[in-house]
Amino acid sequence: MKRYRTTYGGKRLQFNTVKLFIDGINQNHAGGLLKPYTNDPAYVGDTLLTVDELRDFLLELDKEQFDLHVHTMGDLAVRRVLDAVAAAKALAKDNFYPRVTIAHLEVIDAADLRRIKALGVIGNYTPWWFAARQNDPLLDSLGDHRYEHMYAAKSLLDADIKVTFSSDEWWGGERLPTYLNPYFGMQIGHTRQAPKEWREPGDEDIRPSREERLSIEQLLIGYTQNGAYQLRLENQIGSIRAGKLADLVVLDRNLFDMDSDEIWKTQPVAVLMEGEIIQGALPAAD
Repeated sequence: MKRYRTTYGGKRLQFNTVKLFIDGINQNHAGGLLKPYTNDPAYVGDTLLTVDELRDFLLELDKEQFDLHVHTMGDLAVRRVLDAVAAAKALAKDNFYPRVTIAHLEVIDAADLRRIKALGVIGNYTPWWFAARQNDPLLDSLGDHRYEHMYAAKSLLDADIKVTFSSDEWWGGERLPTYLNPYFGMQIGHTRQAPKEWREPGDEDIRPSREERLSIEQLLIGYTQNGAYQLRLENQIGSIRAGKLADLVVLDRNLFDMDSDEIWKTQPVAVLMEGEIIQGALPAAD
């Protein structure tokens, strides 16, 4: 990373963040969980790094001034990242550099919300994962209680934790452009349902908990202002104000005043980078 930063880094290409996996995924019982899998009570998923190993790595990142992005699916994984951040901060005192982001957050123990806030850790979600799924195998492996508290992004926001949104996708296929579309993520984060065109007749399921549905404002802030903060670009992009870079999009519809099942069809009519139109055109003045 240091070599990439020196050799290839520049104004628009920067190497500032390291990504780690501290656990796997719950679909194959590789997530780090505090309690055993419901359908395999003899097995508790572990983490790939110990608290001490991650603490020491965070101190290396602190020295070299890199941020950290951590894949965390299970509640044990979240707990150990927080323990490592707390330990590293205690040793670094007031000069701890890394901004730490924990990503995916399928399952979080409610007791850790306060710690996420206190440690200044960022929570990152991929909202299009929030859609209800019939016959979801994770219900069998996690059990009712954990399944009903998956992807609790609103709970983090209610706890005044900085939350960001992204478009993680790994299997491709014909729907790849849709999965990567942030407006698709906004719709699913807002409804916790698949688009109506994808639902079977009579399938109006909403992923539990319904109370975790996000407002459009919360989603926009997560994709823009908070995302800029995660990237240490909050003074350059993320909001529209004098002195920033004027990286903007003009949309073809008002996200606050439309059918929530149509949000994913939103298109930019103009894209500006540093104030210059690089795609489309600005609408003519009335």
